[in-house]
Amino acid sequence: MDTKLLDEVLECLSKERTRFPYFKDRYAFLLLADCAQEGAAVSDLKRSRFAGLLNKPSVKAHLATCGGGSVAKSDLTYAWQEPSVTFLLTAGQWIGEDISQWSQVSRPGANLVLRLHCPASVDRLLWKQLAPEDDAFFGSWCHPILGRGERRYYRETLAWSRIDFDFHSGEALIEELQTDWVREVGDFARHVARATSRETFEYYGVRINVGRAKRYLNALAPYAALWEEAMLMATIQFIRDELGLDHIYMHDWESGNRLKRITHSYPPRRLYTSLPKRFCFDKTAQSPDFLLSDRRFVRHVKKLACAPSWHRLAA
Repeated sequence: MDTKLLDEVLECLSKERTRFPYFKDRYAFLLLADCAQEGAAVSDLKRSRFAGLLNKPSVKAHLATCGGGSVAKSDLTYAWQEPSVTFLLTAGQWIGEDISQWSQVSRPGANLVLRLHCPASVDRLLWKQLAPEDDAFFGSWCHPILGRGERRYYRETLAWSRIDFDFHSGEALIEELQTDWVREVGDFARHVARATSRETFEYYGVRINVGRAKRYLNALAPYAALWEEAMLMATIQFIRDELGLDHIYMHDWESGNRLKRITHSYPPRRLYTSLPKRFCFDKTAQSPDFLLSDRRFVRHVKKLACAPSWHRLAA
């Protein structure tokens, strides 16, 4: 999208902490809530595109407490289960100057970035237990992570999504879901496991205490386990509630890699296959209208001689 438009959108968004409380499978409750609106018979939900979500044990148990064979939107929106965690959200931007492995955009221009962060307690534990020499110890400044000074507060970036959108067509495209943090922490955990016979070990120039490393990993584990579904649900909710757009697309893994010219270091396949399927996206060969009206995208597709495939979630 146009950088000026994105700047205007970002200016309208909150600069304060945006809390995103989450428990496992909460996405099922929130997607069903949108379907229920002001009230729906459970039998109607069983005939909807979200029928499969009703089979989740947590959803079944909650609906059993509602009674009456019908459910209101609020019954699902405010449903709560433990254990739970609270993420933080921030917004930023990514500029893709061209269609390349580096930019990873479907058309040149700006993307809105939605970031997922752990709360301050987990960040403090990182500095207390591991004492890294700099920010982004498990991240990369080549990616759209939160930088110190962008907000009155600073948080390490757990994960992010990139979004292209168009107000005229009412469409949004989730260009990417990604994490450096969880991947790098997985590598770090393997180093910790191999160091069980030692009190400390060297990790990229930092001397790490094994006991302190384990305490940090234990604190991070609940967040790392939920990042995929929490990131996608936060993105869907942001697109619908903040941007007011109803038609949401995601890339298919194979055609997305081709469109964005990704030729190595491929993203995890599950993020563009099984994850959107869990969220009840439909597969479609129909590209977003706002991309079809962009001559750069059309020329690019013709040059590649490919038929793009997408996941789509419509209101």
